[in-house]
Amino acid sequence: MYKGRTPLSLTSVSPQSHNIELDLNGYYDWKTTVTVTPGVTTSYVNAQMRAIPSQTTGFIDVTSSPAEANIYLDGAYQGQTSSSGPFTISNVPVGAHTVRLTLIGYQDYTTSANVVAGTTSHVGAALQPPYHPPSSTGTVSVSSSPTGANVYIDNAYKGVTPVDIEVSPGTRTVKVTLPGYLDWSTDVQVTAGGTSQVSASLTPATTSAQSGVLPFAALGALAAFGLLPAVRRRD
Repeated sequence: MYKGRTPLSLTSVSPQSHNIELDLNGYYDWKTTVTVTPGVTTSYVNAQMRAIPSQTTGFIDVTSSPAEANIYLDGAYQGQTSSSGPFTISNVPVGAHTVRLTLIGYQDYTTSANVVAGTTSHVGAALQPPYHPPSSTGTVSVSSSPTGANVYIDNAYKGVTPVDIEVSPGTRTVKVTLPGYLDWSTDVQVTAGGTSQVSASLTPATTSAQSGVLPFAALGALAAFGLLPAVRRRD
């Protein structure tokens, strides 16, 4: 039963044995037994309390998924996490500390751990795969029959088929040219991060020379057979 703070005199105490306990922050509890004898006016209790030794360090337990990640405490390498249990960093000064974990193929993990004297703080890291920001461009994949044709996108030369071309999103004009064939073109919609397929089937060109030879040859044949009307000569 609480009676007050030292120094203290207790009166009207029944004659028998009594347990006395003293406690004070930063000190071990102090206990004793006092026997009150009838007719004795005063029993003296003098408590010599012993201070609790101050602790200036603590511990940090570190785990990660997956395991075998490198551990850094305030930039200093400590070891690797294990799948069999936590990795314990000992003798960590009281206060806030930065814990960083690294593992090839995963993003670095960084957190703050607050260490309290004589206690253990816990850090559990779920490592994440690398972050790839969304692409700001798209791809136009151009093929042709026959192959080896020149490719232009928005009138800019881009290479020879088959070819993959990275362009900004939007509507793009694709033109395919090859000597001896008619030019081929189309519009294609390009989306960021996507691939638009373009397949050009080229048509052989007919030369003007070829188109002019056939009529004259036909006329010559008709004349040979006397099928053309005779031209009357004027005197």
